Amino acid sequence: MIRYFVSYTFEGPVGSLGMANCELSLSESIQSMTDVHDIRDWIAREAGVRNVTVMGFSRFAEPGEDGTVPS
Repeated sequence: MIRYFVSYTFEGPVGSLGMANCELSLSESIQSMTDVHDIRDWIAREAGVRNVTVMGFSRFAEPGEDGTVPS
């Protein structure tokens, strides 16, 4: 699995702006805006929020065979 840090904004319950982030594991790498839209829709469903905008994402480094993460 490929792990990503994803930051996003959303509309709060009274129309306010919220900001949050999550860790997301995917079987394939993010390659297109369609993938980003799918992530947006998943966040909206899972978090129960509206008007999600993915602000950015970053792939986590994978640990090496010895369990350490390369710097």
